[in-house]
Amino acid sequence: AFPAEIDESDLVKESESNALFGELPKAAGQAKSYAAWKKEFGEEVYRNQKLELFKSASTGEISQVHESERDFRVRISQYGREQRDEWTAKLREKYAKKMSAIEDRIRRAEEKLQREQQQAQQQKLQTAISVGATILGAFLGRKAVSRTTIGRASTAMRGASRAMREGKEADLAEDNLEALQQQLADLEAEFKAEADAYVAKNDAMNETLETLAIRPKKTNISVRLFALAWAPFWVRGEERQQAWK
Repeated sequence: AFPAEIDESDLVKESESNALFGELPKAAGQAKSYAAWKKEFGEEVYRNQKLELFKSASTGEISQVHESERDFRVRISQYGREQRDEWTAKLREKYAKKMSAIEDRIRRAEEKLQREQQQAQQQKLQTAISVGATILGAFLGRKAVSRTTIGRASTAMRGASRAMREGKEADLAEDNLEALQQQLADLEAEFKAEADAYVAKNDAMNETLETLAIRPKKTNISVRLFALAWAPFWVRGEERQQAWK
């Protein structure tokens, strides 16, 4: 015995005029045999037949009856893209607040760095002018260093100290800006890694599908037709060729 996809409409009640029939088993000539065989057929379906469907863990979708694995994957891929877009939008919203806060701090840090650099540059220039004036005053032919010259030298030293302090503050401002920029880069990388991990985990075309084996209930088994049918063959000598599809 073997299964065959034959519709009731494919069956005919009359054979070809020159058809020959094989020998009929004795039991097939008894009406009561068909009732017993019909019951046995129902039992066979109940015990050994099952319907296998595919289930996607990423989407929760289950394949339709007679839907191939490839067709099922294509279908859930579209559904998966819609889910991914929705999930990505929520993830982007989650990270947007953090990124916006860091970007705001970066803008303020850039403004501070610019101010510190300008102040440091101005202080260096003022110190250079003060030192230059002090040296010039000391070498204008005076025999002794006056109080004015000493005062100018002290002022120049204080200016140099302020210039160094302003320079350090500018360096600190620059370090702070670089640290904030690194925080933003790390956050962007974290967002991308989380998004990529979600896509990889929910790749419908490559994910492992679960196979669901659905067995019939006896109450759901209905044998619509159980009858004797002849399967036609072309006979050419010792060769037999199937004459039905």
